[in-house]
Amino acid sequence: MENFVETYLKGKGYNVNSKAQAVIKECDNWYANRVIEDFHEAYHGARYSVSAEPDGICKRCCADDANLCEIAEVNGGNNKEQHEYLVDILAQNRFLPMFRKQIESVSAKGTAACYVRLDNADIMSDNTVRGGNIRLNYVSAENFIPLTVENDEVTGSRGCGNGTGWRKSEDDSC
Repeated sequence: MENFVETYLKGKGYNVNSKAQAVIKECDNWYANRVIEDFHEAYHGARYSVSAEPDGICKRCCADDANLCEIAEVNGGNNKEQHEYLVDILAQNRFLPMFRKQIESVSAKGTAACYVRLDNADIMSDNTVRGGNIRLNYVSAENFIPLTVENDEVTGSRGCGNGTGWRKSEDDSC
């Protein structure tokens, strides 16, 4: 369903920047090698036009950009047990390949997101948490909408991920 996220948020009373979503969609068309009206055609002289077929160069450029960003190590602190715990969580969540995919998405579409959730945990009466699994959910640009931006930093957003429902970076039930 096209514009589902935008429609949903407007229905909840949020102001949504449609221009940003239009730019993301245009970038996605470029990245996905779709023909873009008035983009793949150039006119030379009064009688001649040259059609440039999409050649996939944009995907290759974004992938090359991501490949240039190598993660040498993850700093989990000075405590060896704490560091190993973090490395284990990242491995369970396929962090290295997904982070590279996120970097490629940022090169192509201008943004990407990742949020942390806790699965299978017990919330106690004093609001402490017992057990559970820390999960990272990687969100593509199409499913991420900044709602509040302060000094170029997103301070409030909405995003939709597979099987996880809606998430917001501010305290709000949805």
